[in-house]
Amino acid sequence: MTIIWAVLIGVIYFGIVWQIIDACLGGLWFGTQSKNWIPVQAKITGYSVGLRTTYRKDTTVTSWGYEVKYSYDVSGITYQSSGFNARGFETFAHAEIAATRLYPIGQDVEIAYNPKNPQINSSDIGLSCSSILLYLTGLFMGSGLLVSGINVILPSIVNLSNKRLLFDLSLYIARLGVVGLIPIFYASFILIADTFQRLIVGLQNSHPGRKYTWLARLIISFSSCISTVVAAAIAFQSPIVLGLVLLLTLYIPFIMIVLAFITDCLISRSSALKHENGSLDRRGHWLFNLIVGCLNFFLSTALSVFLLQYPFVRVDAI
Repeated sequence: MTIIWAVLIGVIYFGIVWQIIDACLGGLWFGTQSKNWIPVQAKITGYSVGLRTTYRKDTTVTSWGYEVKYSYDVSGITYQSSGFNARGFETFAHAEIAATRLYPIGQDVEIAYNPKNPQINSSDIGLSCSSILLYLTGLFMGSGLLVSGINVILPSIVNLSNKRLLFDLSLYIARLGVVGLIPIFYASFILIADTFQRLIVGLQNSHPGRKYTWLARLIISFSSCISTVVAAAIAFQSPIVLGLVLLLTLYIPFIMIVLAFITDCLISRSSALKHENGSLDRRGHWLFNLIVGCLNFFLSTALSVFLLQYPFVRVDAI
């Protein structure tokens, strides 16, 4: 059971670390790209006031904040969006008064929109010094946590004890039933896929379309399969087992892509979990990753139980 707990802790730990790195990289990329966007005058149409939660190191701070809604025209088409957020007010009235004074309805404000997709816009053009410092600090912290995790958590998973890393990792994969560590591959690679597709198509389109996203996820899934097959081949040294593992792992990406696509479509039906341009917001992405991670875990567990029924798959039979 120790190795199972280590694997679960590793998945959760590296998932959180990657979310930090992904958010910082995305913010830096978005701010850099917005400098080249086209400025336009937008008109304030309203605002919303609600409770906002800020997570700090030792505590959670809840305060009142507001979000400004505005509209803008591009080539005769009117788009609706929101921005100019602020928080930290003690009461609802304080937040409402601040919003009405700073952004009265009907006032013009300047924003910038993406010329390739006018639905995508930003009320914060470019990067301020504080934003750069915040993102760089987050990257530094995330990179440090990543290095610490690799040096501390991964060795605890494979229990190196002066053995070769590849052999130890392969042996533990075998003991967990060949595909026992597949949740690590897919949970981490699906998180990487979002940034991977950003690097391919850039954030000029921010969310370039689902075909690019799912193509990236398919490529990443097959890449993770290669790691599993190679590890299984080294662990078992059997062409029969390798063929069986190869067959199963080739099916897994298609199964998971279909399940992930269905999950994405279902989450996108909720207007509370997506931006006005139709893309999932941060909460939607967290929910998507959580559901897909659970699906990965249950699918991998089922395959592990299936494979362990055959003696030529068990380590004690080798």
